[in-house]
Amino acid sequence: MKVATIGFFDGVHRGHRFLIQSVIESARALRAQSVLITFNRHPLSVLHSENSPELLTLEDERQYLLRQTGVDEIVVLPFSTELSLLSARDFMAEVLKERLGVTTLILGYDHHFGNKNMGHDYESYGRELGIEILRCGEVNGVSSSLIRSLLLVGDIKSANESLGYNYFIRGIVVHGHHLGRTIGFPTANLDIAHEKLLPREGAYCVRVVVGEYEYDGMMNIGRNAVEVHLLDFEGNLYGKRIEIKVTDFIRSETEFTSLDELKNQLEKDKQYLLCQKY
Repeated sequence: MKVATIGFFDGVHRGHRFLIQSVIESARALRAQSVLITFNRHPLSVLHSENSPELLTLEDERQYLLRQTGVDEIVVLPFSTELSLLSARDFMAEVLKERLGVTTLILGYDHHFGNKNMGHDYESYGRELGIEILRCGEVNGVSSSLIRSLLLVGDIKSANESLGYNYFIRGIVVHGHHLGRTIGFPTANLDIAHEKLLPREGAYCVRVVVGEYEYDGMMNIGRNAVEVHLLDFEGNLYGKRIEIKVTDFIRSETEFTSLDELKNQLEKDKQYLLCQKY
C-alpha cells in the first residue's frame, strides 16, 4: 500500500509541508509507504517556457528539502510534452496505479494534473481504478507564487515566514573587481544559476554557510553581481560553493559617487546588521 501526493513543490514551503505531513500521517495510520511524486523541471518550462518562473529552489535544493520531510520515497518523473498530453485518468492508471502502486492519493486544495482538456474527475477515476482520492486544506494562502512576489519586493521576513525557513542562495565564489578589499569590506562574488530567483536589488542581512561553519554577513544584489561580505572571516573562498541564508532587507540598491561614500554606507549597513542580531 502506498499513500502519495504529486506536485513540483518549488520552495518546499509551509503549505507543501502541511500536505506532505498529511501524507506521512495517513500512511502511518494505514501502515503504508508515504510517497512524493514530483518532476525534474517546472511544467511551465516545457509547456509555456516564456511564462516559466524563476525558481525558489533548484533541483538539488528541492531534493535536499524534500528528503528532510521524512517521507519514505521520492519519485522524480521527467516532465515532457508526452507526459503533459496524458489525461488525468491515463496518468492515474499508467503511472500511479501500474508503475507506482499508489492506493491513496492526497491532493493539495487547488492542485490539478493531467491534460486540462480531458477532464479532472479524480474521484471518479479513483473509484474505477481502486485509488482513494483525498483533498488537503491550505495553509493561510501560502503559495510559491506569493513567496516569489514577496522576494521581488524585498519583503524577506514575510517570505521566510511563508517558507518556514530562511530563503537561501547557493553559488560558487568567483573573482570580482576586488573593490571592497580596498575599503576594508572584502566581498565574495557568486556565480549563481540563472534559473534561481534573486530578491530585489539591494543590501541584505545574511548568514553565510562555509563548510561546517556559519558567519554573519551582508549581501548586495546588483544589476550584474551578487556579492557578500562575511564578518569575522579570514581565508580564501575562491572556487568554493557557499550558501547564503537571507534574513532581512537593509536598503535599496544605491549608486555612490565616491569610495568614501560607499564605505560610510557599508559601515551603517554593518551597524544595522549587528543591531538586528543583538
